[in-house]
Amino acid sequence: LYVISADFAVKGTVLSVRSEATSAALPIPEATVIAAVNEQDTFTYEDDQVFVKAVLTDPTAVPAGVQFKVTPVTPESTDYAYDAYMDALNKSTNEEGKEYTPQNTLLYDVAFLKPKTDDKGNVIPNEWVEVQLDKGQVNIEFNFKQQQLSDGNSAEESTDVEINHLPLKDSVRGEVDTTADAKDISANDVIVEEPKESDANVDAGQMSVTLDSLSIITVTIKSTASNPSSST
Repeated sequence: LYVISADFAVKGTVLSVRSEATSAALPIPEATVIAAVNEQDTFTYEDDQVFVKAVLTDPTAVPAGVQFKVTPVTPESTDYAYDAYMDALNKSTNEEGKEYTPQNTLLYDVAFLKPKTDDKGNVIPNEWVEVQLDKGQVNIEFNFKQQQLSDGNSAEESTDVEINHLPLKDSVRGEVDTTADAKDISANDVIVEEPKESDANVDAGQMSVTLDSLSIITVTIKSTASNPSSST
């Protein structure tokens, strides 16, 4: 059994989906014939800022033909409700004087996507749906190319870095195809989760996190979050 999947590039950026043995970004063809059961456990994304690798504990947790996409979310991101995520982080802390700001916190939307289909199973061009794992976990490893963990910040070791996962509440997620589609949300629509498994290597510019679902992942330099004035 085979299905047809249409692939794409977002705003001129070529997404790279490759095995461990592949080092160069692959151009996305207009249409690809894919097997119905996914056998690929490793996916990667790369641009001039980051190299991100996702490794599934069970490849069959996602359907064949999914695309792995990583999008930075910033105050200038018109496609995302940036303020809602930042407000959710700040409402989640009980630490006096602690503040999450654009200067000390990086946000990334990390997702698996599949082509959206109509009621008859036909692919709708340029429309996509996020896919969540139906079993197992995924390890996400970031390699920062521009010293984002240390440049201009005071992070020196892994304990200086805080990693959070910000999924949407089920009531919101069920109404949208992708996280980016949830534009009219508030902090009350966002869950702030501290992953059970995460690590950071500041010197190497790396961080990793293991999750059972994907959404917005945040990276915060804790020392500047506790003393925001030092980051200005």
